[in-house]
Amino acid sequence: MTDTSDQDLSPSLQELMRTFGDNVRAQRMQRGLSQQVISADLHMDQSFFASIERGKRNLTFKTAQKIADGLDVDLLTLLTLAPELPNDKNKEGSPT
Repeated sequence: MTDTSDQDLSPSLQELMRTFGDNVRAQRMQRGLSQQVISADLHMDQSFFASIERGKRNLTFKTAQKIADGLDVDLLTLLTLAPELPNDKNKEGSPT
């Protein structure tokens, strides 16, 4: 699980990371959960979880599955093209 600069990653991997993060955020918001609550439930640092939602973390499948399980969704749901998100003023990682 590394936080890498975009220049180190292929465009397709960058897009997958953004899609995953957008889908995680959408699923979390749909359930009315804050980053603080879900990250605590998953035993993750909140800033780490926020960077996942921003598409800045290159995750292992194990961590991606842990997040999917925590949101009670199939991993494939989080990896497929994200739906349109509501305008989220806290998108840049502020606790919500």
